[in-house]
Amino acid sequence: MFQLLNRQGLEHNDRDTDDDSTTINLERVGRTRIEDLVSSTREVPWTLTLAQLLWTAGPVTFLALQGGSLLGYGEPVELRTYLFFAIYVFIAAIIGVIARIMATTIRGRKQEKVRANVTRTLDMIPDLIFTTRDLHLGTLTKPERQRDAASILLRKQDLGSNTISVAVFDLTNDNTLATIAEEIEVFRRAGMFSRIRDLNLRYEEHIEAALTQLKEYSGEIADLLRERLQGLAPNQDEGVARGDHFISQVYAAAHQEDLSLMTLEDVEDILGLAFELLSGREITRLTLDYEGDWQLARALDELERWHNAYRQVKASAVLYLRELAYFLIETRLTSLDHSILDADTDTLLQETSNALTRLVGRLRWSGRDELETNRHAVRNLRMALRYAKLTRQTVGRLQDRYVRYVRALERWTLLRERLFENENLALPGEGLRIRESTIALNDEQKLEFANQFVRYLDDHGIEPGNMGVLRHDSPMSIQHAKHLAIRVLLILRPLLDLDNPSVQRALESSRGAFLEGLEMSFSADAKAGLGAAVVKELSDNLGPAAELIALRLTKLYRMPLSQNVRDFLVAHFDANPERLQFISDSARDDEQDDAPPIPHAPAMVHNYEEWRAPIEAAEGLLGQLLRQVESS
Repeated sequence: MFQLLNRQGLEHNDRDTDDDSTTINLERVGRTRIEDLVSSTREVPWTLTLAQLLWTAGPVTFLALQGGSLLGYGEPVELRTYLFFAIYVFIAAIIGVIARIMATTIRGRKQEKVRANVTRTLDMIPDLIFTTRDLHLGTLTKPERQRDAASILLRKQDLGSNTISVAVFDLTNDNTLATIAEEIEVFRRAGMFSRIRDLNLRYEEHIEAALTQLKEYSGEIADLLRERLQGLAPNQDEGVARGDHFISQVYAAAHQEDLSLMTLEDVEDILGLAFELLSGREITRLTLDYEGDWQLARALDELERWHNAYRQVKASAVLYLRELAYFLIETRLTSLDHSILDADTDTLLQETSNALTRLVGRLRWSGRDELETNRHAVRNLRMALRYAKLTRQTVGRLQDRYVRYVRALERWTLLRERLFENENLALPGEGLRIRESTIALNDEQKLEFANQFVRYLDDHGIEPGNMGVLRHDSPMSIQHAKHLAIRVLLILRPLLDLDNPSVQRALESSRGAFLEGLEMSFSADAKAGLGAAVVKELSDNLGPAAELIALRLTKLYRMPLSQNVRDFLVAHFDANPERLQFISDSARDDEQDDAPPIPHAPAMVHNYEEWRAPIEAAEGLLGQLLRQVESS
């Protein structure tokens, strides 16, 4: 008995030592990664600066004066003239040194702020992923939560045999199978796969019975357990599958003002994508290029671009409006209450506009006195001013995007009708080219993302906690997590050109990085190091992207998916031949769909002129009051 306990303790200590060593290595890599990201150009040593100063004021000035005088006047300069220029150069250099000291101080403070933003971002995003995952588990029944939590454990690559045993028992309530899985994990770590095959043959009927029962709940989890029982651990090189259309669903939830249209899995995918990009992930994008007259194709591209742009700007407008209303409620600047947040956009728009009108009227009479006696109110009004400006500017862009979207839709409809009126017109297959490009964030874009992300965390009081991320010292809710995902997507939109439909398709079809090795107890440096490591090891699977290209060829461009095209996609991009065949067969049987109707203008566009006036009046008065208080 003592030997058994001693062996278990030794195994546990070895694992702790390995974990500590791994964490230290990850921290070292992550710290280097963060420093590389925030560091500017290398500083010039002060000794070299002093040498340059003496060299310029001495020999350089003397030689330049003597040479110029000899060439121009044929005689050398006097010592008095040389001293004048030498002192002039020296004083100018001293001024330059002082300016450099001031610039170095300012740059140092800026670097510290940037470093803090990047570190906090890389530290918070994994914790937000864990919190979102726990929120999803909280929505399930107890048996479902038990099974799904066990499946999350099985997806982790480096688990102890005891953890595997716990996960298998939670999935199957079978002690025998849990013991078998524990033994298999021990043999897998030691590379004894022949012993794993022995166990599978010995308990084949028992294993198959348990998997059949589990398959009734989830075929995916059953397949995951089968792989574990065969001694196959998750491979971080292959990555993990993302949810279907997760970006589109987040935009749809914001566009339709219905958070139920997006899931917490979508939130997790958005946060995971952001962490990958900050860790240096590069995603290959496939786009189509043609030769010849492709008016319909260009019209469809324009339609898709402006439709995406319209949806995204509307999502931004709705989000900014709700943030403005929420801020007015939380700071009690107006009489709005929390019930208004559950109202539709039309009602929220009207009530927020009325509240701003009343706020302007109150501040006209007592605003300056109130601000001078309450400095906290100055900060609140400054934030309210920023939210009001963002809301008004976004709604102004929404009006432009709506007009462009309707115009593109009308043009596409007209060209499409003309095309299909001519039954003999066929689109040739020659001239097809597939172009590859890379989607990634450069260092400046990563810093910009971190800056905006941290600002959102500060504005909403989001901080790490012992049992998950907190918001204003309270557990984060599902609604807050979904709003956070919308904000992250809106930050990424200009950085990645998400208005481009091909960018969105490439991101949605890509495999996610294997981040199961992350833990909430890791430091920010360790999280950054692990992120950089798994992103580097992830293989680029272009099969799904190639299948989307095939779908666009058949559905949008009405091109036949010939055998040559299918063979090309399989050979160069590892596309699935069966899926390509299915797409080809579906295209031959597909009938022409009717053109979509012209959408109605949203309320914020229709009533833009009516509610813009009180917001602009509030902006002007708040700005005037703040300037008066700051000047006094």
